[in-house]
Amino acid sequence: MTLSRRLPSLNALRMFESAARLRSFKLAAEELHVTQSAVSRQIHNLESQLGVLLFRRRNRAVELTDAGQQLLPVMTRAIDEIVHVTGRISASGHQAGEPIQLVISTTPGIAELWLGARLGRFCRAYPQIEPEIMVSMDLKPLVAGRADIALHWGTGAWPNLQQELLHPTIEFPVCSPRLLERGPPLKTLADLRHHRLLHWQSRGWWGAWLRAFEVQDVDWNVGPLLHNYALALDMAIAAEGVALADDLLASEHLLSGALVKPLAEIRIPEYQQHLLMRPDPDRPEAVAAFRDWIHNEIAQQDRHHAALRAPKPFHAASAPKGRKAPAISR
Repeated sequence: MTLSRRLPSLNALRMFESAARLRSFKLAAEELHVTQSAVSRQIHNLESQLGVLLFRRRNRAVELTDAGQQLLPVMTRAIDEIVHVTGRISASGHQAGEPIQLVISTTPGIAELWLGARLGRFCRAYPQIEPEIMVSMDLKPLVAGRADIALHWGTGAWPNLQQELLHPTIEFPVCSPRLLERGPPLKTLADLRHHRLLHWQSRGWWGAWLRAFEVQDVDWNVGPLLHNYALALDMAIAAEGVALADDLLASEHLLSGALVKPLAEIRIPEYQQHLLMRPDPDRPEAVAAFRDWIHNEIAQQDRHHAALRAPKPFHAASAPKGRKAPAISR
């Protein structure tokens, strides 16, 4: 006896999987690029068709029922398999000379301050690969299969993803040379108390940096809080204060002379720049090409910009002669 292959709505099942995995109708709507009411309606229709409740609705959250908990892992495996197989088919269907799309997810800072100025070199080295840059503060695009590779800043605790250290980041204060010219002086850590501190994402970054050097007389819990790394550097360039920078993303500004590193102290933060991939990517050759290219690009930068990482002040005017600072590309 053959069982009937009657299925519930595949669109409703997809919306259920997203809402159940994220535990939120709102986040599911954002992930699937639909309205929240559309997600709610489709899940209501699915529950009516199955004759069971899949969610318990709370004030601002949803919880899975026993039936929902049974259905979620099955749907997640099925969707992951569909994404994997269709990606393989798409990749294998490329004929010689046809473009291969490579979706790269990256944080705004890397995209604006580092990758954008160098991506053309990748395109010239691999003309068959067409990169698409997806800016995201988290790894959802990579985990959900919408991106092939990710450049992300964090501690390295990402289960089920292949991860490689992209760059051993160091942190140090930066400011405009104009700020130093007009004063007050900035020659010691204690001098920071006379300057406005510029914060990115959290005032705690400055606090952690100062505690590493046992600085106690600087009030790090005041100053503008900016949720964009490039904006913090822009304010520093405008001589509006002192920002915490890292040697990778601030390198162009430092070498051009727009920013200077006034102090010798440097700190290795717990957060580092990483390259992340799924264990079995859909376009392995394109992923491998980008991986090799970006590691080589950063290795060259580290060799050429060693002075930025040294535990001493850096001013572009005092850099070794014969090395022209590259133009800033934003």
